[in-house]
Parts: sequence; structure tokens; C-alpha cells
Amino acid sequence: MSTTIQSRLPATFTSLYRLFLRICSASVLHHKPATRNLRQLWRPTFTTAAKVTRELQAGPQDANTRKLKEDWLTAWEQRSK
Repeated sequence: MSTTIQSRLPATFTSLYRLFLRICSASVLHHKPATRNLRQLWRPTFTTAAKVTRELQAGPQDANTRKLKEDWLTAWEQRSK
């Protein structure tokens, strides 16, 4: 029986995502359809960032690929601040 262990995202990432969800709702005065639309627009960005974060946590990769992912994630984090 094999089990897969899902790596956890850093607390700062999940905190940012939760804050983003609250901001989306408040920015449209809690209007459900507008909130849903905003979340659908931005979710792919967070999904990609989570994927890159997990890939970096997963372990060894070739130096070029790792550097590209680290640079992308650094730029994403700078934009999110």
C-alpha cells in the first residue's frame, strides 16, 4: 500500500490567498456573482504559483530549471506585495 504525501504550501502563501479571497468579496461589496467572477479570473495565477512552489519543494532539478522557477516565484511574490 503506497501513500503519497502532499507537500504543504508555506503559511505565507496560504495566508496571502485567504486575504485575497476576502479582498475579492469586499471589493464588490459582497455581491456573490461579482465575487465569483473575480476569483475565477485570479485563481489560475495562484494555482500556477502553488504548482511552482511545490515543484521547488519537491527536490532536485537541473540548475537552469530551478533558477527559472525561483526567479518566476520571486517576481510573483514581489508583485503580490
